[in-house]
Amino acid sequence: METISEEEGGASERRWGRDAVLDVARDLHASADELDVDNVDGEFYWRCCRPELFADATAIREKLEDRNVMEGSQEAALATVQAWDAFVDRYQRDYPNLLDYLFAGKWLRMRDAHSFLWSHLATGPFEGRPGQDGETTATIRVFSSGWSGQDVEIRLRTFLEKVGDQAIPGGLAPRPPWPTDATAVRVALRYLEQEDTSGQSALEGRSPFTAPHIAISVGLPLPAKGTLAHLYDTIARNERRWHERLPSANGQAVRVAIRTWAVALLAITEMSTTGAIVTVAELQGLGDGDDDFPISRARFDKDRALLLKRVPEAREYLFRAKKRG
Repeated sequence: METISEEEGGASERRWGRDAVLDVARDLHASADELDVDNVDGEFYWRCCRPELFADATAIREKLEDRNVMEGSQEAALATVQAWDAFVDRYQRDYPNLLDYLFAGKWLRMRDAHSFLWSHLATGPFEGRPGQDGETTATIRVFSSGWSGQDVEIRLRTFLEKVGDQAIPGGLAPRPPWPTDATAVRVALRYLEQEDTSGQSALEGRSPFTAPHIAISVGLPLPAKGTLAHLYDTIARNERRWHERLPSANGQAVRVAIRTWAVALLAITEMSTTGAIVTVAELQGLGDGDDDFPISRARFDKDRALLLKRVPEAREYLFRAKKRG
């Protein structure tokens, strides 16, 4: 029989249709100037490849908001709460803040970061973080190779501003044990294949992160602006090149990412790859005379390969099975 795809094994059971793919593509295209590739990856992956996220979230939240359930039998209420906790744990362990974006009605992201605070106790520094007894440090875990030092520092400063002084005994800027005319920079950077099971996750009551990431811990108060960004770029990216071990943000343009996702998903439906290329080009307002109309099959294959470097978990959804017979 004729082979209809490049890959043996084939896609997971298809959960999307042509209209769903085009709806996502149309929404992203209309807002392309305000989005980045991580938004494009997140929207297509979660809304098309993994739509159970929305179905499960809606079903459980409806029970949580149903007074008959929550104020009825204790067993039913407890089961609902446990189901919600398990649902959150299932998704948040490898995709930090995913549900926060979902319920806030924001554009979804494929990779985000996880930030938290740690107060050092008499047992001393935790997981190799810089700190002294009674000192507070802040840590951010970065899951995307596309994050620069500036991204890391901006996110961590935003997190600390959101947390506020009241969340930490003594405030965010405890008096340092050295003269006022001295300063110190206390930063630890680590590449981790997965989170230590006895670490912060136990304190937060969640499962450890199982995805590779870079952890950056810094003693508070934060050093001068730009210091953390410089250290991350110099050590994590330029010297150690840890970011190359994370899912690769390969510089694909937003509109190219939209086109690649849409064509790949449409080609899993009854539409041919050529037909999908033309359909998506029309959606993006391209036609005869435009440089990118129509793209070749070889160009699409190259673009899809770049997509899969960023989102390797999407591989099973972007290929058809070979027919046998």
